[in-house]
Amino acid sequence: MNAVRHAAQDVSEVSVPVAVKFAELSKLVEDVMLRDERDYKIATTALVDLPVLGVRQFPSSLNGTVPIPKLPQIRIAGLKVDELGLTGAK
Repeated sequence: MNAVRHAAQDVSEVSVPVAVKFAELSKLVEDVMLRDERDYKIATTALVDLPVLGVRQFPSSLNGTVPIPKLPQIRIAGLKVDELGLTGAK
C-alpha cells in the first residue's frame, strides 16, 4: 500500500485503479446505450495514523447518477447530388 502524506490544508491527487472483466464489458456498453443515466457508487476507507491513537479507519461513500450523453439525430431533407467526386459535389 502506498501512503499519501501531506500537511493540514494540503490537497493530494490519488489514482484509483478500476478493473472490468472483458465478458462484462459488452453488457456494460449495451446497458449504457439503452439508458439516459447511470447509477454509481464509490466506497472507500481512509487509514489515518493518529498520534497516541494509532491507525484509525474512516469509511466514506458517495452515490448518485450521471447522465449518459447521446449522439444527436441529424436529418437532411431535400438534398440532391448529381455528381460526387474527390474534389467536390454538384
